[in-house]
Amino acid sequence: MDDLSLVELFFERDECALAILEEKYGKACRMIADNVLSDTRDAEECVNDTLLAVWNSIPPTRPRSLHGFVLRIARAKAIDKLRYNTREKRDCSQLILLEEIDECAAPTEVGDNECKELINGLLSSLGVRSRVIFVSRYFRLESVSSIAKRLGLSENVVSVDLFRTRKKLKKILIQKGIKR
Repeated sequence: MDDLSLVELFFERDECALAILEEKYGKACRMIADNVLSDTRDAEECVNDTLLAVWNSIPPTRPRSLHGFVLRIARAKAIDKLRYNTREKRDCSQLILLEEIDECAAPTEVGDNECKELINGLLSSLGVRSRVIFVSRYFRLESVSSIAKRLGLSENVVSVDLFRTRKKLKKILIQKGIKR
């Protein structure tokens, strides 16, 4: 079933839309949750929370890209769960990843659309390898070692590429007056 038909099922409040959504995007949601969380039960809970959030969001929202919409919710749910889990323990191994990107890209009073445009502009200016590395690390929340292994690169090459891309992003944000 294509995404437009699936969104229409959500607008009709047909509960089989959830089963189709889980079948179509459940694996990708689990991968994102697994990359963020170390507990499979927590990851599964994030997938379920994602399905519920999509059900509650459509309608009124009519996403242009259901795939991106679902994965963005899954990522947010996984990060929320990680923050909840680490609040008491003060274990911040995965939170370091979030701080990497926040260090150069934490806009103060910028809307989501402006941030999205800036990041999309940056990604379109990058080569394919750098784009894949950046998205894998900061959207899919993969580890440097996992990215390196998948792309057949050394961890050092991936780390340097990420550093340079963050530096480019920071430069763009400074030029736009978003970051000092």
